[in-house]
Amino acid sequence: MAIFAMSANSAKRRSRRTSPTEKAARRPPQPKASAARTLERAFQTFADAADSLQKAYAQLQGDVLRLRFELERSNRDLASSVEENARMRRYLGRILESLPSGVVVVDRDGQVKMANPTARFFAIDGSRTPGGGRERTGSAAGNC
Repeated sequence: MAIFAMSANSAKRRSRRTSPTEKAARRPPQPKASAARTLERAFQTFADAADSLQKAYAQLQGDVLRLRFELERSNRDLASSVEENARMRRYLGRILESLPSGVVVVDRDGQVKMANPTARFFAIDGSRTPGGGRERTGSAAGNC
């Protein structure tokens, strides 16, 4: 018969021994598992970024569409305004042309910019004005 003696320390060591399943649970993660988790996180980050980009792109498309409609409306308004301006100029030009009085428009330097037919009849250069000289009167002569 064999007698074994155990010291207190060896009893503690023996009680600390764990089963292989417990050892596996306590081991740090295997490199393959860690790499798989890292890759999974990277794919999730990529998917989140792609989703965010898709939402931003959809919003940009909406903004572009809205701005395009606003630009078209502004262009229509501008074209209408230009046409109205041209109509008004033609209307005022017809009024100016039909006035029985002579009308001469001059700039600040006294250069003739416009004259109606009556003013042209009297030859703007003064050759048909009474006294043969150029007549200047009121604000039309020098305040333009």
